[in-house]
Amino acid sequence: MKILSWKSIAMLLILTVLLVGCGISSAQKGMGDDEVIELRVGTGVPTTHIINQAYFTPWLEAVEKETNGKVQFETHYGGSLVAMGREYDALESGIVDIVLPMFQMYDPVRFPLSEVSMLPVMESDVYIATKAYEELVLGDYVFENGKTFYEMEHGSKGLKQWTSPTTEGYKFSYADISEPQTISEFANVTFRSSGRMSEIFSKNIGINAISIPAGDIYDSLSRGSIDGLYFSIPDWPSYGIGGLFNYTIDGVNLGHFSHTYGMTQETWDSLPKEVQQIMDEQARKLLHDPDTYEIYEERTEDSLRTMEAAGGMIAMIDEQPQEIQEAVDRAIVDTWKDWIEMNEEKGFPGKETALLWRDLIIKHGGSVPTEIEEMK
Repeated sequence: MKILSWKSIAMLLILTVLLVGCGISSAQKGMGDDEVIELRVGTGVPTTHIINQAYFTPWLEAVEKETNGKVQFETHYGGSLVAMGREYDALESGIVDIVLPMFQMYDPVRFPLSEVSMLPVMESDVYIATKAYEELVLGDYVFENGKTFYEMEHGSKGLKQWTSPTTEGYKFSYADISEPQTISEFANVTFRSSGRMSEIFSKNIGINAISIPAGDIYDSLSRGSIDGLYFSIPDWPSYGIGGLFNYTIDGVNLGHFSHTYGMTQETWDSLPKEVQQIMDEQARKLLHDPDTYEIYEERTEDSLRTMEAAGGMIAMIDEQPQEIQEAVDRAIVDTWKDWIEMNEEKGFPGKETALLWRDLIIKHGGSVPTEIEEMK
């Protein structure tokens, strides 16, 4: 038997350490003062998407700047690494270190309560909804089960998350119909659904809803596969669809698409405290900075100009025939009730979550139907 010398043993130990080190991500290594922390970022939306331009890109740039380059991000856009709705799997598998954003709406089995922001209301906007969603997710309200919203939806899954701006309120937008005169004309259409809440609302008002990925909206509208969709007006330019609508109904809010962003708790715990502090500070700063929301107003104006130039028009809900107004009002209330019942039957605090969301929307300046406002 050949006996190894102490030098050979030492060399083997060094190689073992190096090989083990190669299998550890940069986020998990102990960081020296001059060592760069490289974090891989994945997102399902393109660089031109409003949420990237308004919030996520500024956050990435601010973190790199405030850490003096100690943190560097390797970004992958447009679903090249992470498909919409698969963010949790990407984090768990280690494909990426950070997701921008986490599309919980497309993963309701894991995040059943996060779609509460898509409950339709009477009045709200991106400012109101963003404040309400931040307080819902990151606030200290304790549910009857003894947990906060964050603990139920994110902490229990080993996640570290922040909230980002919601969308503006969703509206009715038709590609082919102009000024429906009856509830039959209004509802006898096929709309693209953005999730379970849209499907519940559609069923309640009689619209046929089908699920189509956001990236396929333009082709579906152009080919006539769908007659329209529920969507936020400032989001039209992200998909180039502003010139495809004949008629949009405003004055009613069909919900705010919301999302969070972040990493696993394990990755978060591996970061130096000073980096954690900077990430937290920039997340809050940008969320509350009025400059973050200028693009929403600019894109709304651009979208409406594009629609009008193509011959489309916008009208208010109170300009619609009375039977349409009444049908919309009933569908809004029924959607709240159905969503609550669906979650309660599965053992989730649906009613408590919905009523908390209602109270936060009202607190920050919005309004809901009287029947929902008086619900106990």
